[in-house]
Amino acid sequence: MQRDYYQKHLLPCDMESPFIFVSYSSADAETVHRDVCEMQRRRFNIWIDDANLDKRKPSWKEDALKAIRSCNCRMVVFYVSSSSLVSEPCLRELDTTRAREVLELNVGKPIPLVLVEAEPIGHIRVFADELRERISFLDEPTDKKEGLLRCLFHMTRDFVPLDNEKVRILPVSDTRRLKEYYTDLERSLHGAGRQARISIYRVYRRALDYAILGDLIRAEALLEPVSPHYPPAALLLAHLYLTNGILSEARKMAADRLWKEADQVMSAFRWRDQGKAMTEARMYSEALAYYLGDGEYRDRGESLYEASKIFLRKGDRRSAIACLNRAAARGYPVQPRFIRLLHTVPEEEIRKKAYKDEAPVH
Repeated sequence: MQRDYYQKHLLPCDMESPFIFVSYSSADAETVHRDVCEMQRRRFNIWIDDANLDKRKPSWKEDALKAIRSCNCRMVVFYVSSSSLVSEPCLRELDTTRAREVLELNVGKPIPLVLVEAEPIGHIRVFADELRERISFLDEPTDKKEGLLRCLFHMTRDFVPLDNEKVRILPVSDTRRLKEYYTDLERSLHGAGRQARISIYRVYRRALDYAILGDLIRAEALLEPVSPHYPPAALLLAHLYLTNGILSEARKMAADRLWKEADQVMSAFRWRDQGKAMTEARMYSEALAYYLGDGEYRDRGESLYEASKIFLRKGDRRSAIACLNRAAARGYPVQPRFIRLLHTVPEEEIRKKAYKDEAPVH
């Protein structure tokens, strides 16, 4: 159940920007998915197979190696466990960090490797010896056991040295932990991994894309950590709280809190003007948030009407109609026949005509 929950919240990697590749055994998926969700919440751009590969394709393993060979791969995080140390796919991924084509793209240097314990390891030599002993007693064909042992040998020779001096991030349950787990993990990703952070402006745009596609769980997950720092994120999140699912008193209060926080950064009386300025600058995504905030917080039908136009511009008929209905409820003169006409136009047709001229953000 937990594994399904975290897997549902994984975000696809932006392959056109610097990213961190995660290598792990499927036996450790729940732990890894939990960590990746949290690090994505902290704005790290992370490549993980379950969010980026179609495993029905015969080439999915090779597709994973292509991600490591990308010039945008800045770091590989390897989750160490009794399963991953004998995993042939994991070994191939780590070997790829030192492949010739990778060295050519990194000025002769292999991709930096960070090791995270997916289970308590202790001294790696003792752990490896115990693992070797367990493999020898497996009820498996000899050639399979020999393959596992060869994999373990290469892992401990090349990537997880038996001298125990390779720094590893201790698991969240380890009693020797001095720092909070995710703080420790985040610090380990500094340096090369720091380049793989996504700006709050791009996080906001990505969240809006998810909202338009109807993936509101991912949209809210992206917006929540950045909303205190970026007013459009707070205003869009308030809108989602009011319109996503059953409107509870808790979500109403959360939306009201977000409006007031955004009002502290920029007066609510300026939101509509800011929406106009953003529209003129072709920053329609950001203009949308200010129009939604002005319409919903200040109860202004005209701003909701402007928001509906931007939703149509972005190919979202459902949200455009909802904004038009709420604008009409606030007294704005919306033609009912126009709403009826929108209901008859196929969503695919509106998406095809969506504008593509929005100014980029970095």
